[in-house]
Amino acid sequence: MGGFYFLSSLTSGRLACWTFDDALDLESHTVFVVDVFRGGSNKTAKSLSAQLAGWTLHFIVGCVVGLLHIPPFPTTEDPKTRTYFTSSDSSRACILLDTVLHYTTSTINLDDVSVSKQLGESGRGLSERCLQINRTDNAGYPCSRNIGLSASDPNAYLQEQNEMFYLRHNTSETSEIRLAPARGSALGDTAMLIPKSTTLSPFVDYRASTIGISTSCKPITDKCQFGVWGTNDAYSGFYCSPYFYGVLGKTAVIANDSTTTDDPDIPPLASKLSPNLQIAFFEDEALGIPYNTRAYDFNTGKSNTSIPLLPDDKLVNEVWVAVAGRVPTSALRADSELGDDSNFSKGTELLLNIVISCRYQALDVEYTWFNGTVQNVRLQKCDNGTISELYHGYRTPASVSGTNPTLLDILSQAAMQLNTTEFCRTWANLFSAEVMSIIGGVTSPRSNTLQQDRTPRLVVKIWIPSLVWLLLCCLMYPVAGVTLAILATETPRAGHIQSAVSRISLSGLAEQGFLAQHEESAAGTSTRGIMEDDSVRVGFGDDLRFKKWAVKARSAIHVSGAGED
Repeated sequence: MGGFYFLSSLTSGRLACWTFDDALDLESHTVFVVDVFRGGSNKTAKSLSAQLAGWTLHFIVGCVVGLLHIPPFPTTEDPKTRTYFTSSDSSRACILLDTVLHYTTSTINLDDVSVSKQLGESGRGLSERCLQINRTDNAGYPCSRNIGLSASDPNAYLQEQNEMFYLRHNTSETSEIRLAPARGSALGDTAMLIPKSTTLSPFVDYRASTIGISTSCKPITDKCQFGVWGTNDAYSGFYCSPYFYGVLGKTAVIANDSTTTDDPDIPPLASKLSPNLQIAFFEDEALGIPYNTRAYDFNTGKSNTSIPLLPDDKLVNEVWVAVAGRVPTSALRADSELGDDSNFSKGTELLLNIVISCRYQALDVEYTWFNGTVQNVRLQKCDNGTISELYHGYRTPASVSGTNPTLLDILSQAAMQLNTTEFCRTWANLFSAEVMSIIGGVTSPRSNTLQQDRTPRLVVKIWIPSLVWLLLCCLMYPVAGVTLAILATETPRAGHIQSAVSRISLSGLAEQGFLAQHEESAAGTSTRGIMEDDSVRVGFGDDLRFKKWAVKARSAIHVSGAGED
């Protein structure tokens, strides 16, 4: 077996590289003495950086010399050599099999699921206070506008109103509105109320019930009689039914009380939110029966105590909403098809008018929250109109005490769609969220029906043959290690090993070199202890001559140095 040793003197900068051809037969050997860095005189001060640089160069050159003189692996029957090669082959096999194992290994995400011992409250339903309210005692208003609470506990009333505002702007700390796609359902997309997603654990899944609102819209511009009038045809009049007509572009005339309108161009129960937007609520698709739950007078649009309130069992779940809107062509998207769509009426070349009929309804929703997403949504229509009335009754018809910027923004977002279908769908979805924001202000948590805890696991898929062979090679390491340890304890007792170690030790090399120089100086000759030829440097000869020479050299040193200081 071939190999090499490095023996160095950091003080002298001299490195000796000794190579051997067989680990057990060291009679054939070669010694190289290479001056890779001389530190100079002992009187010369050297910096630490210079020493480190010298030692580094010292080591690199020694490695290169050693690698260039590694003899080829011999064939030997010695058990020690075979043990060494066995351990070396095992290490190479482990590296190869480990690489194969890494390339053939894959990981699989697996969830460890367990049923939760305690159910959370992620569902949503009407609060107890809302369910207990009596509309008759509340001036005909639903619990979303709790007049009695505003007087008895203003702070609690404001908390409900604030939650409506937060939900509308998606800033609530407890709940949020999530839109569930219809996926083939005739009900359309559903706006549902769920807990704030940032407060939910990603490792907890549940099934719960909540409230949902679904809205569907379609254009009915062709059923309304549009005409233009006014200066530069700025006004667009329309007439869809005896209870839904008006003029787009014209500001409402305010009554003397400054809280209602006194405009002949606005139906009694309609709301003109701006010159370009007007809405009204109906019980039927034909817009022939206004949805009058608070006993308004159809002629004056004001409350009439002689007209009874609509009882709770007469409230409808499906409420029809008529919307008349106007958008300028400058508010359309660049590639919009709305400008040439027959569902829009052109007041002028720069203005587009449309009337849509929408139906919103409240739904009982069951859904599954899994891995941060809403899944397996089941919808069922509510049996009565209590929930739908929370939005309709919250509004005051013919009021000019304040507009609704949210509906104006919905109109602008719908106008940014490509065609009429997307226009109606955008309005419907955003309107559902608007309705849900009012309902969500008077809701409270409900217990989950099902709940589970997930613990993510990372499962490793391994190619079995590579793993088996890798384990077998790894098991050879302790066997080879124990064997080599036993052999190592026996090796120092071998005579030729001890002789070789003494010859290549640092003290032996130094003794030979310095004694040879002293002998040459005393004799006046240039004979060297290490002979050289043109090809390689040879060693010291056989052991007997070397020992005799060493004894003689020691005697010469003692004799010659006796009279010197």
